[in-house]
Amino acid sequence: MVARECKPDIIFYHDDWGAKKSLFLPPAVWCDIIKPLQKEIADTIHECGMIYMHHSDCFCQPLAPDMLDIGIDIWQGVIPQNDIVEIQKVTEGKLAMVGGVDGPMLDVEGISEEAIRQEVRRAIDTYCPAGRFYPTIANSRCFRQWNNQIYRDELEKYGHEFARRQRAEACL
Repeated sequence: MVARECKPDIIFYHDDWGAKKSLFLPPAVWCDIIKPLQKEIADTIHECGMIYMHHSDCFCQPLAPDMLDIGIDIWQGVIPQNDIVEIQKVTEGKLAMVGGVDGPMLDVEGISEEAIRQEVRRAIDTYCPAGRFYPTIANSRCFRQWNNQIYRDELEKYGHEFARRQRAEACL
């Protein structure tokens, strides 16, 4: 009905499958119970001509190949407790990801401006070279206003600088 009436380009579906350091279910159990239902959802989304973005801001690294099998186009909320570089290799760059910046580390009282900027640069430098990666905090923002302003500023400035360097290198 949403596809017919609203004609969105993308469906942003939320379902956390784990905690910060582990899955809720062993991968084999997840594959038996959750995967078939998610595949039906993904198939319907794609049949309607939409992109499937799945939010799961937790440890899901063992499920990354299954995300591709299901048909998830974008994993939003990928946290750095996952080995994101390894996921990029295992999925051969086919799974776009959004996240990678350690939000809980940044959103604390008394953190220095340099520490915030350094975490943003770490995420960009580590994950963006493989492509199909958009760096951000899993929930998109820091709750502390000062921290969020620094985070957003560095994401914009350093992100643009990174993109310019990539374009320059591609032209060589």
